Parts: sequence; C-alpha cells; structure tokens
Amino acid sequence: MTPAPVTVPAVTTIGEFLADSRYRYRHSAFPVVDGDNTAAGLVTLKGADGVAETERSSTRVTDVMVPVGDLPTPRPDDPLARLVPELQAHRVHRALVLEGDRLVGIVTSSDISRVMSWLSSSSAWRKRTL
Repeated sequence: MTPAPVTVPAVTTIGEFLADSRYRYRHSAFPVVDGDNTAAGLVTLKGADGVAETERSSTRVTDVMVPVGDLPTPRPDDPLARLVPELQAHRVHRALVLEGDRLVGIVTSSDISRVMSWLSSSSAWRKRTL
C-alpha cells in the first residue's frame, strides 16, 4: 500500500479540486476524507471533469465520488491475495486501506504490479544463486 496518500477534504468543491496543483500529478483518483481523516470515498479526475463548468463551484467532491461503502477496504494486515480479485473487479481498481474508519493508505493496480514484479525478480534471482 501507499501510506498516507494525498487526500481531498470532503468539503472541497469540484472547482477547487480541479484547480488545486496538489491533484495534478501522476494520480487519477484521490481518497476523500472528513475532517478527522475518516474515509468518505474516492474521487476520480474523470468523474470531476464530467461536472459541467457552470456547476463546479457548487458541486462537492462528495457528489461525484465513489462512496467508501462501494470500495474494497482492507485493513493493513489483510492478505494481498484476497484483495487482488476485488481490485480487478472494481471499476476504479483501487482500495482504501482503513484502520477502523480512518484512512491509512491506498492500494492501486500499479502497487500490485510493482509487488508482483519485485517478487518475480526476487524469485528468479534466488534460483540463480542456489
């Protein structure tokens, strides 16, 4: 998982979200949290961009996010093998890692690919050295 991901406060409007430079880099989705870091959901840039420009100042990220109840929400110590099918089946291919209701990380398909690649190369390296 990626610990302590960049988050979007639930009170943020779509206009603020799209204009804020924190959300304009390599990620295409961000966890939405309440004031106490309670996970509310996940907002995608595509979903936010779909809001008409005239409505962006009055529409909140919570209006277009995927609610936390509709997302995979593993705990930090949950096995990765159980999460992979859930990530593949869900349309946003992400999971919010929670301790109780509090967000502690995010897992993406890219995270899974990196782990699989590392495990694969690590196994290959061990076989060559035996």
